[in-house]
Order: sequence, then C-alpha cells, then structure tokens
Amino acid sequence: VVSTQNQGFDPMAPTVVYAECVMQYMTPDCSDGMVRWTAANLPNAIFMAYDQINPYDSFGGVMQHSLRSKCSPLAGVHNFPDGVALSKRAVRLGLEEVRFANFYDLARYHISKGEKARVDKLEMFDEFEEWAEMCEHYGILCARTRYSSVARLPDHPALVDVLAQHERDKKHLSTLTPANAIASEVSASASAASRSVATS
Repeated sequence: VVSTQNQGFDPMAPTVVYAECVMQYMTPDCSDGMVRWTAANLPNAIFMAYDQINPYDSFGGVMQHSLRSKCSPLAGVHNFPDGVALSKRAVRLGLEEVRFANFYDLARYHISKGEKARVDKLEMFDEFEEWAEMCEHYGILCARTRYSSVARLPDHPALVDVLAQHERDKKHLSTLTPANAIASEVSASASAASRSVATS
C-alpha cells in the first residue's frame, strides 16, 4: 500500500477493488484485513469479490477436494459459506450498500433468449443442470465504502440485498407452525433445485 501511494496512487480518487477468486483462499483474518483496509482507507471505492460458496453439498465437497488436491485449499469458505455470511462480514467491517448474487442468477440475466438460441445453433448444449449447479457455487459481492460521495453501486436486478432478504425469510418462518415451516423450507429447496431447467 505504501509503495502504491509512493507511485502516485490517490486513495481519495474513485476506485474499484476487485478480488476474483481470492478471498476464500485466504484465512479469515487475512481476508477480513483486506475488507477492513478498503473500508478505512478508500473513501470513494466500490469493493467487488467473486468467490466460491456453498461448500456443504455434494458439489461443494467435490470442489473443495479438487482444490485441496492441488494444494489450494479454500481456507475461508467454512467461515463464509454463502452470500449472507459474506455480506454480514462486509457490513461488520465498514462497507455499505452490500449486494450479492450467485453466478447462475447473473448469467440468466445477461444471457438473453436470442443469445441462447444463437449459441445453440453453433453447438447444442444439453448440460444445463450441471452448468447451473456449478454456477450456484460461485457468487459476487458488491459494496461501497462508508463515506463515499462519488462511488455508487449501479442498480442491477440480479444483485440483491441478501441480508434484508434473509431477515424477511426468518420473519416469515417465525409466523408458521413447525409443520408449515418445514414444508416452506422444502418448497424453497425444491424451487432452487428446479431453477436449472429455467435457463432463460
């Protein structure tokens, strides 16, 4: 950081900090330090991190095993296994307007029906379920630093406030009987599992 400032970097300038598949390889203390430093030292910054998530299902287990076999374990994924945990960390360490999306939702937004049809004419792709499962194990977090008067997050339908969504879901479940709460969770899981067939 000091070296960068000596080379003319202006910490007051509008800045994008982008960490692509970096944070989950770091220990939680180290990745916390990166977020904390950004929040404290770059007042006009947008912070973006693209990372692995969902380590606890079968795909997540295979993903972790594969990376461990390459001597690249995901040191932070169990501390921050999903968008809610990543967003809570961002808020706790000083970032604001935190938004999150998994890569599947982003891809569905950006790949139009016309583009999908064009690609299908080049080569038929019939492995949507596998592709969707992989994409749901990667997510992107976007946030801004607390005192930013310049940097603002762009509106994007795929990037949502997962903390607010999480609180709404908790309140909804608290109003249900135990049996209905279980049914609601099962229905939500089934909806998520079936999303892979809705590719447009």
